[in-house]
Amino acid sequence: MRILMVIHSGLDKNAYVQSLVDGLIKCGHIVVCNLNDFWDSFEKYDLLYFQWPEAIFNWSRNQIDLERLSRHFDRIKESGVRTVVTCHNLHPHNNDVLTTDLYNLVYSKVDAFHHLGRYSFRIMSEKYPHRYHFIAPHHIAGNLWAHPLCTADAKRRLHIPENNIVVSSFGAFRNDDEVRLFIEMAKDINNRHLTFLVPRIPMGHFYNGRHIKRTIKYLLNVLQYKRMGIKYSGYLPDDELNVWLYASDVVFIQRKEILNSGNLPLAYSAGKVVVGPDLGNVGEILKETENYSFNPYDRASVRQSVLNAIEDERRDNHLGSRNLKYAQENWSASKVCRLIDRVLTRKLLIDYSL
Repeated sequence: MRILMVIHSGLDKNAYVQSLVDGLIKCGHIVVCNLNDFWDSFEKYDLLYFQWPEAIFNWSRNQIDLERLSRHFDRIKESGVRTVVTCHNLHPHNNDVLTTDLYNLVYSKVDAFHHLGRYSFRIMSEKYPHRYHFIAPHHIAGNLWAHPLCTADAKRRLHIPENNIVVSSFGAFRNDDEVRLFIEMAKDINNRHLTFLVPRIPMGHFYNGRHIKRTIKYLLNVLQYKRMGIKYSGYLPDDELNVWLYASDVVFIQRKEILNSGNLPLAYSAGKVVVGPDLGNVGEILKETENYSFNPYDRASVRQSVLNAIEDERRDNHLGSRNLKYAQENWSASKVCRLIDRVLTRKLLIDYSL
């Protein structure tokens, strides 16, 4: 089967997309990442596979043309080429009106939905009952298992006392609410035997005499984070991210609104305990695997969930080891891609008539 991943070829280095492409190629498919082919020569393919709707217009809001895209989907439908979208989000993170309309258009036009969990499966099956829906979980992207580290060694490399419990948050902070969620949690825990690893927490910049107010804010952040035991770094290359991840005992997902999170399989694949919001597919997975979830709008709930996770780690209840086993058994890229392959070849292209 010839599959077009509707994403710019320069973005195929995204670890999730790249490992999905590699896995489908190993299943015997021809997979191409290209935006031009979507517009100019989609007929060459049996299946068009969408990830994020924004990628159709190369993540440029100014290029979004809903009328053109709607007409193009009609031509695709008439040609008999199948379409499937991975439901990473129910709507864009920023709730922009035009981008939300883009999501609604794509979701209303595709033949099938690939869901990463049961929550979105239920929601979207009800909203789009005449589409084919299937679940294939978020796989482990990249080659993390090839370079495991001992937690004690990773802590030494980052100059963290071995007896300190390390609570980490990875990924970008999308807005001030997420920063506030993490800072309030860290303040509420307030234990000198804790270290917080937050590589991408916003810091601001030192302007060397220019923009005095911004420089003061940056310096205040530096002092506050140092006093609270927060380590930061900015964007980390994969080898350094690996060290920060393995130095962690507990991974905290800092979202106040969420459907899926790549940080969940990332943390499980390193054998870490996870605390996250009781929302979307994330909340269901956390509860199913007996990790810790919280109400992101209830400060006491956040605090208690983190304290429970820390206590679990101190008692060495082997939850991290169980998470690793769960990830290995359910989320390997090869296993998930074989599942997707079976759905695409046996159901979507053969059994399912639209």
